[in-house]
Amino acid sequence: MNIVKIALATAVLAAGFSTPVQAAKYIVTVKGVVPDGSDEAGFFGERNASLNGQAFTAIYTLTFPSPGAQLRTDGVSFTFYSGGTSSGSVGPLSSTLTIKGVTQQMGGPSNSYVIRVNNGNGLDLLEYYATDLSSVSGVSRSTFLDIGIFSRSMDIINSVNLTEPLDYTVRSSDGTFGRFLIANLNTGSRALGSLKAQSITVKAMTGVPEPAAWMSMIAGFGLTGAVLRRRRTMAGVGAG
Repeated sequence: MNIVKIALATAVLAAGFSTPVQAAKYIVTVKGVVPDGSDEAGFFGERNASLNGQAFTAIYTLTFPSPGAQLRTDGVSFTFYSGGTSSGSVGPLSSTLTIKGVTQQMGGPSNSYVIRVNNGNGLDLLEYYATDLSSVSGVSRSTFLDIGIFSRSMDIINSVNLTEPLDYTVRSSDGTFGRFLIANLNTGSRALGSLKAQSITVKAMTGVPEPAAWMSMIAGFGLTGAVLRRRRTMAGVGAG
């Protein structure tokens, strides 16, 4: 097999192993305080504890695009992206909530959405919502996490692109809203409260190649090695 044939074989194998570009993931981190909250179930430590004044960190993982999720946007003033098993699709968000150093999974598969608004009438709005019914360590749970920030001065975001990077500190003139719930469906006990955001960041998650991509690269490396060995062998024959 000559070098041209080997190169052609490399291209064919790579094409055979190639897959469409995978959806990218973006991390949305919201930090702030719990103005009013209680934890009768002990999800964040002690049972029947007040969560008033506690710091929180909420992390949403946005998958974009997400199979079957619905995208509604005019590209200029608003974007609404939603989905979940309740609508026969894949929820675009998953989320966690950390309070008092304890992190709880807050959902997203059942239903989740993200909203960005910059409508030209003096309003910027960001909202992330995720909910789920799940079982963790034998405990059936219902969860949701909803956090939003809005401003009348239109300078939180520059576009309604959901994946646009962001690093924003909430000002006293901004409006915020937020709430969370974790309910133990076995016992009826729960943790719940309101949330006040103080900062939000959005950044891309650094990914790794998918298995098929790894196979393609390995095949390519192997055939490249074959080419080099072939060249050395031919060089040795020619020298003889």
